[in-house]
Amino acid sequence: MIMFVIRYEVPPDMAGAYGEWGGSEIRQAFEGTGIVEFNRLEDWTAWYNTPNTQGLLDDLGALTVNMDMELWGPSPMIPERMRRDP
Repeated sequence: MIMFVIRYEVPPDMAGAYGEWGGSEIRQAFEGTGIVEFNRLEDWTAWYNTPNTQGLLDDLGALTVNMDMELWGPSPMIPERMRRDP
């Protein structure tokens, strides 16, 4: 599984705008894609390079500070996903 991690801080003066923007824009980035998780780097790359995703990241960058992104690939030591039993 591919894990894409985005960390950021929302400045107090942007909290209202971020709150209004957040939910609908993040849903829109995945809407209609059928994506639940990224199993291959190619899947993530295809999603990341869409205008929708790039717009989302641009907007996020304008509303936040100290944004950091990491992309984690599958581990050769743990090739299968680890999930807790419900």
